[in-house]
Amino acid sequence: MTYNQKRHIELLKRAQDLKNQRKNLFLENQEEDFELIKYDAKVSQHIVWEDRFEIASVMENFLSKKINAHEFHDSVFGLRRKHSEKCKRFLSKLVSEEIKYFCPHKDAHKLKGFLSALYFECEHFETNFDEAELYTSIENGFLKFQNFLFIFIVLSLDKVLFFVRFRILWNILWIEISYVVVCFHNIFLKIFCFQLGIEILF
Repeated sequence: MTYNQKRHIELLKRAQDLKNQRKNLFLENQEEDFELIKYDAKVSQHIVWEDRFEIASVMENFLSKKINAHEFHDSVFGLRRKHSEKCKRFLSKLVSEEIKYFCPHKDAHKLKGFLSALYFECEHFETNFDEAELYTSIENGFLKFQNFLFIFIVLSLDKVLFFVRFRILWNILWIEISYVVVCFHNIFLKIFCFQLGIEILF
């Protein structure tokens, strides 16, 4: 589904208007409600993408024993609360049109459901308090998370290196062109001065 900011704002305003009338978009139009859910999910995924390194840091702290399972549990719940608040603020700014242009990051969908999965793992920990099981589960998830981030960073570096190489080649080409222009200028100047009977030295 391609993100459409104008349509998303329309649906958000419609849902708010119905809420003010003590009505519900789902009961009024299930197709529109489902469409709004998908647009909201795009925003949520984008915000997870923006916070990916903070999420990775919490996981890494747990796996490196810097924090215990209970502290990890609290950290993940904190991340989820923070995420929920950021989503609400973002959607509010969309409705008020404070945000003039928004397009979710093209790779944001690849982390779809990741923060929720961490949350559910921590919820499961509340029922059995098995720290070893939680550790193994987070370790497996972190490896996948790391692999994705590594691939993204490598691809980003490739783009940067391509740009750097392009700039270097362009600079070299510009120097060569400038040298050729100077040479032609000197040749024409010599010819012109020769015709005028002027002797120049360079």
